[in-house]
Amino acid sequence: MTAWAGLGPKNGVRLVGGSGPRGRLEVSSVDGWLTDYEDGVLAWRPVCDSGFFDDSMAQAGLVMCELLRYGFGRKHYTTAVAFRELNDTASWSDNPIDYIYCSAPEDDSSLPGIRHRNLLSPLRGTIRTPPNSPYTCSFHKGDCAYTGPMVGIECSGPPTFQNDIQQFGSFFDRQVNLCEGSEDRECPFLARGELLVWAPICAPPDPDLAAMVADLACKQLVDWPYTTLDLVIGEAGTPFRIPAEPEAGAPEGAFRPSSYTAWATVIGGDAVGKMAVQQLDLQVRTSPCEDGRMLSFQCRNFDN
Repeated sequence: MTAWAGLGPKNGVRLVGGSGPRGRLEVSSVDGWLTDYEDGVLAWRPVCDSGFFDDSMAQAGLVMCELLRYGFGRKHYTTAVAFRELNDTASWSDNPIDYIYCSAPEDDSSLPGIRHRNLLSPLRGTIRTPPNSPYTCSFHKGDCAYTGPMVGIECSGPPTFQNDIQQFGSFFDRQVNLCEGSEDRECPFLARGELLVWAPICAPPDPDLAAMVADLACKQLVDWPYTTLDLVIGEAGTPFRIPAEPEAGAPEGAFRPSSYTAWATVIGGDAVGKMAVQQLDLQVRTSPCEDGRMLSFQCRNFDN
């Protein structure tokens, strides 16, 4: 396996020859004319830096970066990214591809203009995106040489909210007095959260709202969707009862209500398009949760 500097593959796309979220764009395919019709072989090909990519760069770069789980994208150029050394053993099918066009499930015209140019290339392929990918993408055989020039892109995301939330519990730094008297067998596996300015999150009385907050909290903790994880799911558990103030000499790590001057309650909002619990309708009080209960949740992270 070749070790590349750059950004690892997601949704059938990767960046190589650069550092971090910038580098030469490469796409993957299992189409036979690229793999010599060998089962199980995955072919990676760079993309020609052609006029087509320039014409559609504002949208093409964005789509490629969205496949890499970033929010923004633009063209990136260095000599090392745009060109590679000649390979005397390479065949015509090793050359870069071109004329990428993508469509979202509800939209067949994500990249405009390609419909007028797809007759320029006789061989067509499909980027190997997973079923849950936000786009499906196709391409044609490119016209540039093996050595290039090839497309480079730079991806970036919006400001992160990951550092505006903290998690306590769920195996790690569990506060032992939160499960005292609880009949929920799952209690030791649940976590609670705090929002900057480090206010404990109260349990919403509406179960659907609690489920939404738990799911968004888990996504915020790992900076979803700008993470290497494929899927993040948060589930609300039985709320933690706010315990009485521990006595002197209580076990280290016990939850102390007196340590907090702010308590946060989500009273509504819609998580669609949100990346932080703070973006919901939030009420911050100086007194503890009205019904004496804090949100508990469990995060399930998947990386295929």
